[in-house]
Amino acid sequence: LREYPSWGTGEMREPAWNARRSDGSLAGDLLYHSHQILSGPEAAAMRPQGLPWVHPTGDDGGFHTLQIDCRDPAGGVQISLFYSVVEGVPVLLRWCRLVNSGSEPLEVRALASASVDLPAAVDYPRDVLTLNGAWARERHAARGPLVPGLHALESRGGASGHQHAPFIAVLDHETTENHGQARALSLIYSGNHRHSVEVDQYGVARMQAGIGPAGFSWNLEPGASLDTPAAVLTWSADGLNGVSANLHTFVRQALLPPRWRHRDRPIVVNSWEAHYFDVNQDNVVALAREGAAIGAELLVVDDGWFSGRNDDRSSLGDWVPDTGKFPRGLAPVAREVEQLGLQFGLWVEPEMVSPDSDLYRSHPEWAIAAPGRRATEARNQLVLDLGNPAVQEHLFTVLTKLLEDAPIRYFKWDMNRNITEPATGETMHRYILGLYALLDRLTRAFPDLLIEGCAGGGGRFDYGMLAWTPQFWTSDQTDGIARLPIQHGSSILFPPETMGAHVSAVPNHILGRTTAAATRAVVALCFNFGYELDLAKESDADRAVYRRFSGLYRELRSMLRTGRFLRLRSTEGVYSWMVLAEGGGQAVVCRVQTQGQPNAAPATVRLTGLDRQRRYAVTQVNPQAGGADDHVAMVCAGAALMDLGIPVAATRGDYSAQLWLVTSHQNAETKGTP
Repeated sequence: LREYPSWGTGEMREPAWNARRSDGSLAGDLLYHSHQILSGPEAAAMRPQGLPWVHPTGDDGGFHTLQIDCRDPAGGVQISLFYSVVEGVPVLLRWCRLVNSGSEPLEVRALASASVDLPAAVDYPRDVLTLNGAWARERHAARGPLVPGLHALESRGGASGHQHAPFIAVLDHETTENHGQARALSLIYSGNHRHSVEVDQYGVARMQAGIGPAGFSWNLEPGASLDTPAAVLTWSADGLNGVSANLHTFVRQALLPPRWRHRDRPIVVNSWEAHYFDVNQDNVVALAREGAAIGAELLVVDDGWFSGRNDDRSSLGDWVPDTGKFPRGLAPVAREVEQLGLQFGLWVEPEMVSPDSDLYRSHPEWAIAAPGRRATEARNQLVLDLGNPAVQEHLFTVLTKLLEDAPIRYFKWDMNRNITEPATGETMHRYILGLYALLDRLTRAFPDLLIEGCAGGGGRFDYGMLAWTPQFWTSDQTDGIARLPIQHGSSILFPPETMGAHVSAVPNHILGRTTAAATRAVVALCFNFGYELDLAKESDADRAVYRRFSGLYRELRSMLRTGRFLRLRSTEGVYSWMVLAEGGGQAVVCRVQTQGQPNAAPATVRLTGLDRQRRYAVTQVNPQAGGADDHVAMVCAGAALMDLGIPVAATRGDYSAQLWLVTSHQNAETKGTP
């Protein structure tokens, strides 16, 4: 077993680092040299430089860090390993710093944030769990047996990616949502990553995470250093819900921007699926008026608002309001929206540039490109080199002007393509460091600006971005049924208030599926609730459903933001989940059945986390009736709700949804059991 394994030392599994000296030889082994234990500001000062970090209480008082310094006996390399804990947060943070302590340049080719060898488990079979997918179907959970050999996931497009979330978990084979051991590893990073687990011939599993090594290299001059992003490790004997509880606590108490940690999120109505590129002064105000009528609190003008932007073929980089669509600019429109009782938000994609744009014609050298190679366009756009300080300065100036010219309270910050043709092995990591520097500067200048991260939907939903953008557009997939596995997998890592979820139009614009308004609203309710449709085209009956759910969300959102999200046991075609309030006195329970079953056996939803002795009243919500038909279905002990469950009335057809509110009923007599 090795704490930070090296290449070429007789170790046959993956090394944690790889560096080449100027004479072409590889750096060798690491030996312990010294250690120290740091606390408070002294510990926080050792944070990874230029990378996202945690703020447990808004100051540095909750840190405790072990630093172990190791050296290559051949000289020239020193690696410091850091292990940090935050008081009250059940995770371990690990990262490392490599210093070129020699007199010649050193090329770093791989540097893991953490390497963990687990005890052998020959007699106790294990599984590996990852979150995988593609655009519009991100973070579907995949679980299978952990067998000898290497299981590795990488992103290589410059972002954490649609294909593989920066996450891997090793579970005992019998582990369920609520029982059994689970070990999870993630990364506070938004660029190329690699997560792996390798099992040797003796059944010893090695978990690793770090910057993706594909195409990566970093030249270190004598005396220079390179820090890795921090890895997040956690363990639970209470199954996957136990892992989620630990990780959600970490996000809420340490990672999210302190200013947004205790603030409820607004109900958003977004213009994209309502009008796409055809936004203008009149239809934006009309959408805000319709949004106010159904309880929305913030209107977001999506793509299409800036000069020359009528489709995706031009104008990215020219962040000036289109005078044909907004003759008086954005400020008068924003004020009209505010007079209707909504805040005003704006979609931006600052990291990108269209070849057909004034910015690109002025500064073609600002786009990422490899000398002598043709730049690959995707979605008719190129990527600005955020590793260039001039690009960072330009973007900060442009975004500042937007925010100062109009009362913009919210940015939807998008990134719609991968990075290609990096000029060097340092390009992609320097890009991410530049992105973090820009976000840090902007949020310090505008601390009340709420930024929702987006990357073609969920292509860069990670712990790195959450350090500045306290919520994320979970996926461009707005079909309620297709969202179920996305939200299920995402919830392993992310608490519900970080996950944007909107009610969209039917037939759905991506899949063409038609589902009831109540089903779409139940799917979105427990997350960052909002709307993505032309409300003027909706029926009176559906608008009544939306008003009801906007009211429910306002009543529940503080509890949803602080409560414990729990995935309930699901069967084929059924997804169930609940949010349990702190103290256990209140819960919201949701169930969605994707396909009707003929002659089906009676179904129930078994809850979890309740006090077995406490009595609870279970209210069945009828979203179609504005609350008039809500009724207490039963009052019973928590033990009955967990062991037997809430009975589900038989329904006809596909895509049915149920919603229950569970409240403590200490003085009631038990009137029924499931």
